[in-house]
Amino acid sequence: MSARITIGLLFVSVLLPAAVLMDRIAVTVGKDAITEGEVLEELRITDFLNGDPLDLSPAARRAAAERLVDQELIRQEMSIAHSSAPDQSQADQMLENFRKLHFAGEAAFQAALKQYGITAGQVKKHLLWQLAALRFTDLRFQPGALVTSEQLRAQLERNAAARSKTQARTPPPSPNSRSRSRVKPQATAADHSVPPPANVDDQLEAWLKDARSQTRVVFKKEAFE
Repeated sequence: MSARITIGLLFVSVLLPAAVLMDRIAVTVGKDAITEGEVLEELRITDFLNGDPLDLSPAARRAAAERLVDQELIRQEMSIAHSSAPDQSQADQMLENFRKLHFAGEAAFQAALKQYGITAGQVKKHLLWQLAALRFTDLRFQPGALVTSEQLRAQLERNAAARSKTQARTPPPSPNSRSRSRVKPQATAADHSVPPPANVDDQLEAWLKDARSQTRVVFKKEAFE
């Protein structure tokens, strides 16, 4: 091995740990982790899709982290149910429709992506996840419901905003409550002689509340300062 290659490998080995350390864990959801980089990506893409000014404040990062916790719980349930992923072409079409609706042309679209610090590939990945989550919502709560990606995103944002205001005052779940099992909202309501939620949004919110109660979620304070 030449001296030049050796020096190059040493240079990479020195830089790589630093790069890894920069993306610290922001939240743990049971045995899974959400990094600060993932929180920032969620925030940037959501602001981009909503047409909102980019907000990287601690409060905005906390709200984005709350949404990612909900998404992680949904992913865990989808994994248990062996839910299949939507076709990539569907996300491509959604992104193309979004671009045509909100931008005069490709140049304006690319400029907006650069402004928010994201790529078209990241947005497509996000849209593909939304499609998968919508499929889960329809099958899990109300088959055949006409729920749009905007409605799902809005519901998760409302949940995140409410939780970000109360999380500091709420003690973390007991370490004993790490079970990944899930209880259907309908069954929970019946156990307490309360009518089940009337619509998909209510059922989703009730399920997420129940799922959080059974999962240890820990927010790292230093990630939101």
